[in-house]
Amino acid sequence: MRVPSRAGFPLALLMLALLYPTALLAARPVSFNLSTNRSFSPTEKPTIHLYAQNVDELEFRIYRVQDPRKFLTGLPDLHSFDNGTPFAGKERIDERTWLERFHDWKHHLWFVVRRFFRGQFTMENRDRLRARQAGLARRSRIVGVAQFAQIPLLNDHQLVARWRQELPPTYVSDSQELPIDPLPSGLYLIEATDGHFKAYTLLMVSRMAMITRTAGGGVLAYCVDRVSGAGIAGVQVSAGIGQQQQANGTTDADGLADLHMTAPKPAPDNFWVLASSGNDVAAVTPGGYALSGWQGDRWSSYIYTERPVYRPSHIVHWKAILRARVQNHLELPKLTTIHVTIADQDDHALLDKDMPVSPAGSVTGDLTLPSTATLGYYNIRLRNGPASDDPDADVGTGTFRVEDYRKPEYQVRVSPAKQRLLQGETMQVVIDARYFFGESVANAQVKYRVYHAPHYWWDQDAGGDEGPGMDAGEGGDDSLGYDAAQQSEQTGKLDANGKLTISVPTQYIANQTRPTDQDYTVEAAVTDQANREITGRGHFLATRGTFRIQVEPVSYAIRIGETALFNVTAVDYDNHPVQTRVHLQLVTHKYANGKVQTTRGAATDVTTGADGRGQGAIPVQAAGSVEVEASASTPEQRVVVDSTYLWVMGGNEEGWGGQSQAVRIVADKKSYAPGDTAHLSILANVDSFHALVLATGYSVEFRKVLFSPGKALTFDLPITTDAQPNLEVSVAFIRNDQLYQANQSIKVPPVQEQLQIDITPAKQVFQPQQTASYDVFARDWQASRSAPISALAWSMRLSTPSIPTAAAKWSRGSTPAATSLPRSILRCSITSAAGLASSLRSWPSGHHVTGRSLPR
Repeated sequence: MRVPSRAGFPLALLMLALLYPTALLAARPVSFNLSTNRSFSPTEKPTIHLYAQNVDELEFRIYRVQDPRKFLTGLPDLHSFDNGTPFAGKERIDERTWLERFHDWKHHLWFVVRRFFRGQFTMENRDRLRARQAGLARRSRIVGVAQFAQIPLLNDHQLVARWRQELPPTYVSDSQELPIDPLPSGLYLIEATDGHFKAYTLLMVSRMAMITRTAGGGVLAYCVDRVSGAGIAGVQVSAGIGQQQQANGTTDADGLADLHMTAPKPAPDNFWVLASSGNDVAAVTPGGYALSGWQGDRWSSYIYTERPVYRPSHIVHWKAILRARVQNHLELPKLTTIHVTIADQDDHALLDKDMPVSPAGSVTGDLTLPSTATLGYYNIRLRNGPASDDPDADVGTGTFRVEDYRKPEYQVRVSPAKQRLLQGETMQVVIDARYFFGESVANAQVKYRVYHAPHYWWDQDAGGDEGPGMDAGEGGDDSLGYDAAQQSEQTGKLDANGKLTISVPTQYIANQTRPTDQDYTVEAAVTDQANREITGRGHFLATRGTFRIQVEPVSYAIRIGETALFNVTAVDYDNHPVQTRVHLQLVTHKYANGKVQTTRGAATDVTTGADGRGQGAIPVQAAGSVEVEASASTPEQRVVVDSTYLWVMGGNEEGWGGQSQAVRIVADKKSYAPGDTAHLSILANVDSFHALVLATGYSVEFRKVLFSPGKALTFDLPITTDAQPNLEVSVAFIRNDQLYQANQSIKVPPVQEQLQIDITPAKQVFQPQQTASYDVFARDWQASRSAPISALAWSMRLSTPSIPTAAAKWSRGSTPAATSLPRSILRCSITSAAGLASSLRSWPSGHHVTGRSLPR
């Protein structure tokens, strides 16, 4: 007797699924949508993006919108044509039948097969196949399919085109670009339907383009010809939110129109700006949040606690300094009370009440943390009124942490024998571990690692000119440094006195391409007999030579044929001037044929004087970006280097790769002072452009449309006190249907607003729980002045044996984060603060105050 095989049945089902893909596709859901990502001119073929699954054919209909403003204001959502109903969740089936499970298996099998074959193609090949797939679509203007009649026309009087399109199988991609015939200027609605479902998108055809800039309460519209980029006068521009138009205007001779409006709260998403000139239409839908602005535009606040971390049951002493921003300066707030909320990370409020604001614009308070306080971050929030949804009511926030921890029982110190040495030498480093009660951690195991990282002496982004001293980056930073690399890892053992001396070799590479000084970090992890591990770090500097050099152009942008001037500085590592000869060399780099081509240009030698300074002059004959290399020989026969850049204007400027960069703004200096004139250049890779140039601080300081017949444009920007601490210069223009834009920050450090704080203790050492007396002197920005602006005295209760200094610095556009002042101060009372309070009234946002502690 023959027994039939049971394995043949599932195999037959598998073959059936593979041999009948048509039936498999028919069981899958139908979906399609339309979109456009740009506007088009009347002379080009528009394209619409189609995403379709399991669709054999679609009917397309194009309607002309007769009144664009009325149409836009009637849309419930400017970014979608759906009915506002969120996506429905998946159908829940308590128990699937055998046929349903078999259908899902076939669906998943087809998905896996198609994804596998699609993954065999590169992105370039998929783009080519997608374009070919779009060309396979068969299009007919004969609409005779009965199923399309189930979806009637929206408005046959506005119908301008109608056709049926058969779609090819989507084995490579479900999306494709479908070109349509050119259309006259106007706003169009495109509808697609398969007879049961429909999809829509908008199509804008216009010879005009519009650029908008939205700030708190206002919109600047720039309407231009999309080919030449020239401004168009007499364009009607309107703006509104949803169905309500709030502002309208007409562009001037430069194509600019100012619109002023008020945004409701909260900020809406249906914010629109519409420009029309005859049949030409341009519409933009900016984010509604830009209208209401940012709370930092109205307030400048500084909220801090006397230390960053607390334990449960501790007392938090906090203070807030408030200033109201009026255009480009700060004033004392016209508030008598402010609402203060202090809440934990679970938003449970520990303090929620109105508190008085002092005549000096400050708020001070204490908060006793409960013994059961939640651990984590706490927020101090100040609002102009009780809690509400109004974002403009926010005055400022600060933070502190609550932690519960056990102090370590011993400390690990890593002490290099000296602060610095020459590269190639060996540094002796002592690792010392000692319990806090004085006993050494004897015979403990040690694992130590050595790291090195480039040392950066001159900060190119620093505001202001620090002069030849150049901060070496010394201080309390305990990080490994930027771009640090591990050199070695070894183990050892402490002796009976809890010490281990190790030798750390440093690297010296004679022919290094970009030689730099190196920061070395020794990290030591000590494990005692109780298996507790404590880590300590020590740092030292390995220098390339016995002195360093710096080169900086007098102007970062000059014209071709002019002579570039360069300031050269040479100092040793104690900031003493050095007399030496420095070689300056112009170098250009271009990328061509797969490799970098370096060309060396003119050169000169400069000898620094007794003050360590010198100046060199080099004529420049080639336009574009030029690097300036400086080199000098040290007494150890080593070469130290520095470099900077120079932009040479002359038309047809070439950048990296032999082609002009899209748009670039070049300033002739790194920073400016009030009364200066900044010479700025706009560099583009197109000829003949009309650029909208804006210089913005807290308000617009400079606005002008400038024309250049070539690829470069130079203009002057007066620097006023309102430019402090920085201006944001932006440029935007349209040329040949392409948008070009760039931004550049112009730094105007408020040096004259800085104060020098001197703190002198009554004695050198204070015991815990004693009251420490300090004399505080505030001097103005001219450090040579010995007469104090104000003298203050306050009392403090100490909780730590040392008083670290603190500094706060921020730039325009940001509210300073909560920064702790001296961590050893728990509470202070100012007995005479009239002079300092009057000085605080004139501090603009972005100005910084540095504190210096005298003998501790």
